Amino acid sequence: MYFFCQVMKGEKMKKKCKMIKMMALILGIFIFPKICTSDPYDINIGIPFEFDSDYARTSALSKIDDIHYLCTYRVSGNAGRAVVLTVDTDTGMITKETPFEFETNYAAFPALSKINDSHYLCVYMEGDCSGSAVVLTVNSNDWSISKEIPFEFETNEVNYPAVSKIDDTHYLCAYKGSGLNNLWSVILTIDQHNWTITNETPYEISTNIGTAGYSPALSKIDDTHYLLSLIHISEPTRLLSISYAV
Repeated sequence: MYFFCQVMKGEKMKKKCKMIKMMALILGIFIFPKICTSDPYDINIGIPFEFDSDYARTSALSKIDDIHYLCTYRVSGNAGRAVVLTVDTDTGMITKETPFEFETNYAAFPALSKINDSHYLCVYMEGDCSGSAVVLTVNSNDWSISKEIPFEFETNEVNYPAVSKIDDTHYLCAYKGSGLNNLWSVILTIDQHNWTITNETPYEISTNIGTAGYSPALSKIDDTHYLLSLIHISEPTRLLSISYAV
């Protein structure tokens, strides 16, 4: 199956392209877009690839190198799975390596942050709604995946976690807690000698912004400031920055 979508300025074409891409994503396939340098409005969508015939929900991606990408997602039995996807940058063709189940019970809303070329921090919500983090190790010889010891960084409810790298050992995680007025952040620390994880004291973000929202997303501004995007319950999407001190 080959999808070709050309984005034009007309609203009709935009809606059609959006619908095609949404359909493809719902089917659990990976789309490789090529941005045409001749016209910034043109997007060519390559051949979709079904990387898992099971159920693939709330997926996350992190770049390994120019052609390899780590993907984590939740499968039909609610377990957490990870797989390395390989992209042919000339053709847009995608292949996969052997998937690895990093959490057999429940791993909702997995989020990824790259530590180095072979290690990746994954945070997710467990079956009891608590928050856990684990380091995933990628072997570049055969692209197999293994995991280190998981760490429960929050015993209370953790929804839609997002994670952003501060430095090689510190990572900022934002998440929605239980109730309406409950948006939190915490710094996770990784010991690169044994890949164990610890956490600092959580900080309640929602104290400063009123009614908290859903689906937080993080992006680093500099070493001490991070841009946080969220869906506000009673208002449109909000943007704010948060700082940490060490």
